[in-house]
Amino acid sequence: IGDAIELFPFDRGYVGIVLQEDGSANICMAVHRSKMLEAGSPAALLDVLAAECPRLGDRLAFRRGDEPIDAIANVPYGWRARQTGDAVFRLGDQAGVIPSLAGEGMGIAIASGIRAGHAYIAGGAAAAPRFQRDFAAATARPIRLAGLVRDAAERPWLGAALLPLVGHVPGLIQIIASATRIGHSPLDHAAPQKED
Repeated sequence: IGDAIELFPFDRGYVGIVLQEDGSANICMAVHRSKMLEAGSPAALLDVLAAECPRLGDRLAFRRGDEPIDAIANVPYGWRARQTGDAVFRLGDQAGVIPSLAGEGMGIAIASGIRAGHAYIAGGAAAAPRFQRDFAAATARPIRLAGLVRDAAERPWLGAALLPLVGHVPGLIQIIASATRIGHSPLDHAAPQKED
């Protein structure tokens, strides 16, 4: 795997595998409830997917079988906070939820924190509603595009149809990935200072 993230799309979901600092692998999966229920359990689903996808099966062959499996249900991909009250700056997943396939959840957390900090310095607690509207507008395109990519990844037939396009358009993956990024100013960017 090296420093790459391996992605394995399947009907109604996808699996991503990345190596950790200690050499172990982290497996993350986004799956529709119907697919999970068909398999019966997360461990059984991994067994089904290993049989359906030999390359994934090669990776999953290293499981001991007693590894803990954590699950989160009903992730509201695509949701954005468009309003809030004074003094409530909604950050991270409380500001917007981008599909995990984009790998931009931390980007939203960082960008929302930096922008909220700048907004607070400039306008105090009363700046929260405008910050929220502005941040929701800034995340609309990246979250929408990431949702389209997620939809394609969860439909192998669609992914297979689009794959030849990737080969004919150099850099297409990078262009799409860049378009799902949430821009933010550097941490040391000087925000306007509020006069005392």
